[in-house]
Amino acid sequence: MRKKVNHTYNIQLTSLTPVSIGTSEVLSPYTDFVFDTSNKQIHLLDKRKIADRVLEVANDGTLMDEYVSFIRGTFDNNRSEFDLKAFLESKEKLDLDADDYAAQSIPYYGLNPNDRREIKSTLKNDRQPYISGSTLKGAMKACLLYDWFSEEAKESFNQLMQKTLRLYERCERDIRRLDQMAGKRYLSRDDRFKMRKIKDNIKRGGARNLAKDFDKLFAELLTEDHLFEPREFSLFKVGDTLPCSEESLIFQLTNRLHYNKGSVTIPANLEAIDADTTTEFRLAIEPKLQHPNLQFLNEEKKGLEALFKRINTFHKDNIDMELELLDSGKWYNEARPRERGQIEQYQAFLEDMYSKLDNALPNEAYCCVGFGKSFFYNSIGMLVYDWKDENGEHRNAFQKYCKLSFLGRDGQRHFPMTRTITTKGGAMGWVYLKV
Repeated sequence: MRKKVNHTYNIQLTSLTPVSIGTSEVLSPYTDFVFDTSNKQIHLLDKRKIADRVLEVANDGTLMDEYVSFIRGTFDNNRSEFDLKAFLESKEKLDLDADDYAAQSIPYYGLNPNDRREIKSTLKNDRQPYISGSTLKGAMKACLLYDWFSEEAKESFNQLMQKTLRLYERCERDIRRLDQMAGKRYLSRDDRFKMRKIKDNIKRGGARNLAKDFDKLFAELLTEDHLFEPREFSLFKVGDTLPCSEESLIFQLTNRLHYNKGSVTIPANLEAIDADTTTEFRLAIEPKLQHPNLQFLNEEKKGLEALFKRINTFHKDNIDMELELLDSGKWYNEARPRERGQIEQYQAFLEDMYSKLDNALPNEAYCCVGFGKSFFYNSIGMLVYDWKDENGEHRNAFQKYCKLSFLGRDGQRHFPMTRTITTKGGAMGWVYLKV
């Protein structure tokens, strides 16, 4: 009988904040759901029952015509004032109770019943949400790459960042022209054409090649002999979580807070796994890893503890960076009282998460996954932000990199300027892992 060689671990996962794993599916307020404000629930519609009821009561065809006209108008993007809930419940129409037309009822937090905004669905198996293994593995892989590039690939990365600064100096005049034009109160068609030409000049001047150089550096470092190869990560297997109960589903409103303006805007409605939901997944590691910075995973138990330490370090650095952005922003003076309160809640949330990470035990890790992660929850963003020149100075290298990469809006002075928060002032996607 073949001896089992994998190190296999059952990892308990508990959501600390709502978690939404994006899919291409959305729920429409015109055809898929209605609000029940008295019970703070959203009813997902059983369309078969509704259609059967329409056929049952539509004796003269009028009701059927009204229903079909509504459905057709919805798919033609006709934002009519048709009240779907009244149509379902009115005694003159279908005369249905929620128990009759609801396929599922889910609590909602922060969503506005008067705002006809679609809801972005989360990953589910039928009605049971879960977190995919690929999502979890991607988050862990980013932590491993960040650790490696921070420690082992400094010189190659340093040379590329020096090249970035030199290119910025050559393109600075065009970048300033672009920023000045983007700052106009009104942009004509001719203005937009000129801005496209300036961007093309910057790209031809070296920005396009710089992007290729970044890609090439990472590709070379990840595929050279004894370095990271696709095969290495194939030895690192992360399964889907067990399905959570359908009772763990919620609908959550999120907004974007602006670090300088202190505004909390750009709402998005999400289907999500609720906070305090516990599930588990399996992590299997085949102890044949050859890369020097991955060989720690070959050791049973100690390897997992070292992985958790890298996960925690990566996320501590992210929070540290974000607290720095909040400390340097002008939001406290600019925000209205309610919005200032939300941002203060978010700041307190980050400080609490940092404390959790700082005091994590060897068999514990904290990780951010799914919708709402900041730009920095990938290895390249944090690497550029953390880079310092030979004198130990930032020299604003990150913002120069952002300008050459056209990150953010045209003319935006700093990047990033916004962050996704929940109505309770927390972030999306934080989970707690424990062996």
